[in-house]
Amino acid sequence: MEGNIMLALEILLALFVAFFLQGLRRIPAEPPHAGIRTIAGKRDTTKPVVKEGWRFFPIYPYWHGVVMTNVKKVDFDLPEQKVRTPDFAELSIPVSITWTPDTDSANNLINFFNTGKHAGFESILDNIVSERLRIWANSVEQGPQTWKEAIRANEDASAILLKAILGEELDPIPSEIPTPILLKYFNVPRKKPTESETKNWGTNWSGVDEQLGRLSDEDREKIKQAIEKRREDIQAASAGNGKFRIPQFGTKINRLNIGEIKILGELGKAAEFAAREEREREAETIELQHIAARIAELKALNLSNEQAIEIIQTERGKVVKKISEGKLNISEETRQMFERLIPGMLAALRKQ
Repeated sequence: MEGNIMLALEILLALFVAFFLQGLRRIPAEPPHAGIRTIAGKRDTTKPVVKEGWRFFPIYPYWHGVVMTNVKKVDFDLPEQKVRTPDFAELSIPVSITWTPDTDSANNLINFFNTGKHAGFESILDNIVSERLRIWANSVEQGPQTWKEAIRANEDASAILLKAILGEELDPIPSEIPTPILLKYFNVPRKKPTESETKNWGTNWSGVDEQLGRLSDEDREKIKQAIEKRREDIQAASAGNGKFRIPQFGTKINRLNIGEIKILGELGKAAEFAAREEREREAETIELQHIAARIAELKALNLSNEQAIEIIQTERGKVVKKISEGKLNISEETRQMFERLIPGMLAALRKQ
């Protein structure tokens, strides 16, 4: 009798251990994963997100199970965005976005699955960024009107893209004045308008002053505070400190960065050539200033212009002085002149 009881207990213990081990599953921590519990094959939104570590799923996978995904932070460099400004210049805008799946709720993570996980969300990002930058760059009412304005418009483009991606998740700005304009207007110190902005908004933003002047002090202060909050959001996204949720896609945006905006084609080559010529002219100006100062130092030692220039050319390696010992006697006048010059020349050379 006792033997039968012991046998039954051993069988029960073995079944329990088998049941426990059969449902025990490890959620990977490297790379980090998270998942949604399933019951009879259906995703259960009433349960919290399953995080990394050992987890128990009774009668896995038929009764309880889990749908997992990699939730590591992703650095996504979008394909080079090519746009045209109203003056028909073709530009290249590099955009990079860092994002993570949102594991704070089961519904958000399910939305990430429904979006198509990583490939699906990055395809959506690519479409949003491409379309919004194209509209912004080519608009004759807003955005840069020339390539010269465009290559300096990184902050404007960041503001436009952040709003396009996050939509209503960003705090609204209660004004019909475009956000990039208000960002410049309320900047400390206030930024100067570009040529096209001057046409639309007046010298020193007189048009903005006029529109805001029609509002109450309270409404103007609300706009100013909303703009400062937007500026903080843009700076946080640029620094990689953003935690902007996009619930409909089940993701968070951590960083949004726009690199150097470049001009393409023959115009780009011409602009690069002009910039290089300008840099060379600036370098030559500085060099000539140094030479003029050196000539003044040497003339202070009673040297003529020709003598000073010859010494400078020798110092700079422009000419090579060959000294031959053809004379055995040096006049007293010449000897005294060298005695006056040598200490000054040595001191000048030590400064080089």
